[in-house]
Amino acid sequence: MPTHRQIAIGDDAVISFNTKWCLGLLSVCVLTACDTPDPVLNTPQGPILQGEPVEISLQHLEPGQSVELTVEEVRLRRGVPAFYTSSATFEADASGAIDTASMAPISGSYSGIDQAGLFWSRSRPDDQQPAEDAELVPLTVSADLNGDGIADLSSTVSWVDSYPGTELKTLGEAYPGAVFATPLDGEGPWPVLFILGGSEGHDTTARKMAPVFASHGYFAVGLPYYSPAWGDQPQRVPGLPRAFANIDVAILEDIIGTIADFPQANTDKIGLWGVSKGAEYALIAGTKIPDIDAIAAIVPSDIVWEGWGAGETVSSFAWKGEPLDFVPYKGMDEEFQKETPVLRIPHDAGRAAFPDRVEAARIPVTSIDEPLFLVGGDEDKVWASGPMARLIKTARDAAGLETELYVSETAGHYLSGHGYQPANEADAKVKTVAWPAMLAFLERELKSD
Repeated sequence: MPTHRQIAIGDDAVISFNTKWCLGLLSVCVLTACDTPDPVLNTPQGPILQGEPVEISLQHLEPGQSVELTVEEVRLRRGVPAFYTSSATFEADASGAIDTASMAPISGSYSGIDQAGLFWSRSRPDDQQPAEDAELVPLTVSADLNGDGIADLSSTVSWVDSYPGTELKTLGEAYPGAVFATPLDGEGPWPVLFILGGSEGHDTTARKMAPVFASHGYFAVGLPYYSPAWGDQPQRVPGLPRAFANIDVAILEDIIGTIADFPQANTDKIGLWGVSKGAEYALIAGTKIPDIDAIAAIVPSDIVWEGWGAGETVSSFAWKGEPLDFVPYKGMDEEFQKETPVLRIPHDAGRAAFPDRVEAARIPVTSIDEPLFLVGGDEDKVWASGPMARLIKTARDAAGLETELYVSETAGHYLSGHGYQPANEADAKVKTVAWPAMLAFLERELKSD
């Protein structure tokens, strides 16, 4: 039989209750308290390609609870270990959740809703740099739940530039430094994408970006076209021009003919990705080579510029041995005498001083029937990529040609990346939008029928 007990709570009041029922209720309450989930930090599992969104969230917090998220990493910078870090404090919503993709931090190294904010806002504290023999530390996200400066939860993010196993292969002795990479899945054929770096020269951009674009589904050809040898520095890629002078764009036409024999390459679909001087190269090629189907020109020029390093005033580019009309710089030597040269100054001065040569050197972008993708910045200190990109867009709009433009009034020159690496806010904001838009552009133009 059930047991009943009475407890006096006053002179006259008595409560009578079933002790078996009470013990059952107590056990339910205890069990419920024990089952309260612990806080959870969610980050991507497994390797992801850099530039893909990194989703960071927390669950099972107290509503209104403040949590500091920190990102830390020790990686190589110019061959030496370097420590990078960022942090931001968030306040949990009414459900006890934090999501960096939809919430702005209440304080930290960046502001506003920005899923990439914790990554591009990383900096290198001068007083926390590791020794030259320090071990590298993978990118780690940690959460301080109690505000005591101690990480309660942490998780590493496995970021890769390209899928593991993606290999670089040389294109042949006829094309010094040229490399290619192919996707890991299937045998192709895949659309061809040429990679054209900037005035830094050598094969750095070619070797870095070919595996990246191969991982996105392209027969990716890194094409270096110039390798300087200043002072006592040996030339890194022997066989390439040492001076940026009369670089013959027609070599691209020759390479297209060569890779047409590669069974993995679909030369019916060819795209160009060029950055800075490589964007100038790509746009020139688009006006000369009819086989090009799409061009992504990052921080481009609308005209052909003077070259350098030849000991005389010459054009940067040529076509089948014939130098192209160009705009000279004005005051470049004087600019390099300054402690901090600003290359845009002699570019802008040359453009203003030689208006007749500007018209002669203008790249005839309206002769490119294929779509263009452009990225530029008005605060570009190398050359006026923002205004020049707008000029290209205006001319093509008047001709009814498809042009996709991403330009910022506050961004600079370094806009070719994906926006998750350390950068200033203005540049990062452009890259986090332009990179996925560019991938979608190439996908649409080169992979669809």
